[in-house]
Amino acid sequence: MILALSFLPFWSSNAARLKEARVTQVVKDVKLLPKAAAPRPGGVSDPVREDTAVRTGVESRAELTFTDQTLARLGANTIFTFDQGARNLELGGGRLAPASSERRWRRPD
Repeated sequence: MILALSFLPFWSSNAARLKEARVTQVVKDVKLLPKAAAPRPGGVSDPVREDTAVRTGVESRAELTFTDQTLARLGANTIFTFDQGARNLELGGGRLAPASSERRWRRPD
């Protein structure tokens, strides 16, 4: 199952801001998966950009804070990626807890 955060930018700078987040919480097994490098453990304050995915393991969780202060809390067995400026979460049996009332979540067709 894949969920995407849908947004309508009101200013052109909003699209650019959706291309980066920071890890603000790590519990147990959290990995950063850069496209051009080997996976590595994720830590608090690590940047997450378009070319990097975040994966949580069994009984693990992570929190990402975006530059617009939107939060995404990733439960166990979750993969997060950016997709052309959108925020996509692939849930492999995991959980998603969006922490922003200003965003809409949708399921793609």
